[in-house]
Amino acid sequence: MKIKKTILHKIFGLFGVVLLAFSAFGFTTSVQANDDTEDSEESETYVIGMDQAMAPFTFYDDNGEPAGLEIEIFELIAEEQGLDYRFQNFSFSAGIQALETGQIDGLLAGVAVTPAREEVFNFSDNILEVGNTFAVHEDSEYETIDDLRGETISVKTGSTGLEIVQDMQDEYDFEILTFDQSVNMHEAVMNGDAAASVESSAVQAFAISTGQVAFRQVGDVINPVNQSLATNHPEDGELLTKFNAGLRQIKEDGRYDEILDRYFGETADAESTGVATTSEAVFSNLIDGLWTTIWVAFVSIIIATVLGLIFALMRISNSKILKFIADIYIYAMRGIPMLVFSFFVFFGVSDMLGTNFVPVAAGIAALSINTGAYIAEILRGGIQGVPRGQSEAARSLGMPYRMTMRKIVLPQALRTSTPALVNQFISTLKNTSILSVIGVVELTMSGQIIISRTYQSGAIWLIVGLIYIVLITILTLISERIERNMDVYRV
Repeated sequence: MKIKKTILHKIFGLFGVVLLAFSAFGFTTSVQANDDTEDSEESETYVIGMDQAMAPFTFYDDNGEPAGLEIEIFELIAEEQGLDYRFQNFSFSAGIQALETGQIDGLLAGVAVTPAREEVFNFSDNILEVGNTFAVHEDSEYETIDDLRGETISVKTGSTGLEIVQDMQDEYDFEILTFDQSVNMHEAVMNGDAAASVESSAVQAFAISTGQVAFRQVGDVINPVNQSLATNHPEDGELLTKFNAGLRQIKEDGRYDEILDRYFGETADAESTGVATTSEAVFSNLIDGLWTTIWVAFVSIIIATVLGLIFALMRISNSKILKFIADIYIYAMRGIPMLVFSFFVFFGVSDMLGTNFVPVAAGIAALSINTGAYIAEILRGGIQGVPRGQSEAARSLGMPYRMTMRKIVLPQALRTSTPALVNQFISTLKNTSILSVIGVVELTMSGQIIISRTYQSGAIWLIVGLIYIVLITILTLISERIERNMDVYRV
């Protein structure tokens, strides 16, 4: 009974630490956005979501800093109106979810104002009026939208372009390919996987004029709509009030037109807009992403190992309650895809708790909890693989249960479990790439950011893949050395 209480105390203590950590991360961001004190207007910091693949509206420049037409406009207004803010990167669809769940205060990503979105969000005054257009490869035979009947069209998830293609699908018999980012749907056309893409007319025109894609637009602009800052704040709140006031001011004094001319004027090019890149910047971005991948994986593995050991001991205990809790945890984590669980932790848990998570914190939590279930099963198998006679001999010598586990059973279990544990650590390292969907800028996300500006997906993904291979090879060699030192296979 004493052992059961000790295990339960450790479990509740561990979960308490995790919840306190989550609360700390969430409190940092949520209290700033919901402070009702008299000084709230001075200390409130707004989290503004952006999509790194929405040039010319939002993207990352050569120095890895937020850039683009909407970014420049917001920064100019924020400086003059006294708004404190920080940018958070998402794909477009993830940004919409983050805004719905209150993870961010506003979204700048070429967001079109539609009746459906107006039911959920509040919008600023019009930043720009844009529509959608079809674009085909410049060497293709397609001249009109009618020529595209029965063809495959690439569109972006959650965009108005998707709604347009879906509305036209019955009449034109389109096959639809959906992607999370503009660069991916454009590359589908370049690679011949799709006949055309449907995107914001301004985004396509910019990509064509700066030489990022060898496309030409066909047909007229479809359904021109206002493009604005989307927010979950009230219309008379500080964010929208000050943004609208600043927007009116820069439109009146001509600075708004100067920004537009830099992106859409006759002299607009990749260099002047900041969408161009250099090999040094590519290398620097990849190194930064690699470092994030390594330390996130390391921290997650440490936490997951502790969780795994606790739940492994619970599964082999004599308590039906502890076994039931462990079974629920392990079966649930092994049954939920890591991608779904990452979304659940970042969007779902934060929504239920009414707080905000820093993406890295949510990513580590999701990766640790998911990996811990697999490690628990590995350790359970290792523990049960130790001959029962050794435990019985230790107890006959007067050794208590905890000392028997610590001195006799666990060392042997770790030796036999090392190969499986190393494989799980490798999987955890690779699973860090999934965290890019919630805005963690690790190695995969760094590659996506570079590709969004260079459209050199083949070369960049080859480099990213080689980096993963080198990293996994180093980890494998280290594990083999450890196995030899531990003499794992000695009978």
